Amino acid sequence: PAGLDLLTSDFAYVRLIGDRKLVEERTASFDRIVVDHSDRLRHWADHLREGAPMYELSKDHEDFRKVVREFATDAVEPHVAQWDREHHFPADLVPRLGELGLFGLVVPEEFGGSLEDSDGGAFTSLCIAIEELGRVDQSIGITLSAGVGLGINPILTYGSQAQKERFL
Repeated sequence: PAGLDLLTSDFAYVRLIGDRKLVEERTASFDRIVVDHSDRLRHWADHLREGAPMYELSKDHEDFRKVVREFATDAVEPHVAQWDREHHFPADLVPRLGELGLFGLVVPEEFGGSLEDSDGGAFTSLCIAIEELGRVDQSIGITLSAGVGLGINPILTYGSQAQKERFL
């Protein structure tokens, strides 16, 4: 029977058939298949099939999406084919991402970012920015993701006050 296929991670493949979830996990040492009856999962799959949005962005997030999409369309998209042909990474674009404030989305204001204490939507904004940049060039989207995830977050989480003041 027809189902809904989802790749949920590097190790799990999910096929939704009616009210059953078939999960196939593959690892180096074994294959395992699990069948799970889940009303919640079926409801979620039906929701997806109907085309209903699972999450609606706030007006601020939609406005932010437009700004990042415009930047991606104007500054990135026209050059992607040439960059690919020439095996070129546009390092000069990275500071422009910073000027747009994209690297500071999850950084508190005290360190020069735009995160306010009550801002629960910062991660959503970061996801929107990565998505919009990746829509035109995945290497630019992952550059933002890596800059925040591998550069900024470890400093925010484990850095001393002096390191945060210096590097953020």
